[in-house]
Amino acid sequence: MSSTKQERRCSMCQSLLSELNQTGQCHRHLLETGGRLLLKNTESKEGVFEKGLEPIISSSVLKQEKQQATVRFAETYLAKVAKVYDVPPTMLLKKDRTVTLVRPRQVLMYLLRCDLQMSLPQIGKFLERDHGTVLYTCKKIEGEIKTDVNLVSELEQIRGLISASDLGV
Repeated sequence: MSSTKQERRCSMCQSLLSELNQTGQCHRHLLETGGRLLLKNTESKEGVFEKGLEPIISSSVLKQEKQQATVRFAETYLAKVAKVYDVPPTMLLKKDRTVTLVRPRQVLMYLLRCDLQMSLPQIGKFLERDHGTVLYTCKKIEGEIKTDVNLVSELEQIRGLISASDLGV
């Protein structure tokens, strides 16, 4: 995005904020976010002027904070899975299909899906895999849980390592 567009958006938002009698300093990021949303949907511009920018900015910031928290939690799970299977966490993120890495990666995908309720594309993006691979893996692990007591034990062990403080609770 060019700096003139950013400046125009920021100035539009600043003037909108002053029109709404919302004084004080706003972060440039919040102004840019509001400006992007304002310019993106020109038909509802009047509605934004009537309702104010706060709902738009708040929902955008909350969505971004939720995404950041989800990635932090996924990194926690990555570290715990790597610890249980005694592999470096970075190796689970690589494309390597070594037998010692496949099972931990599959377990990680399953836990991210079940425990954190991450979407298939989110998990795929985190692990640099296709969402179809994630779906296949989750179904595979679900099937194996029914017959493999060692897998159930491993899942319990990983979940036991994850404390409430790891998840910000």
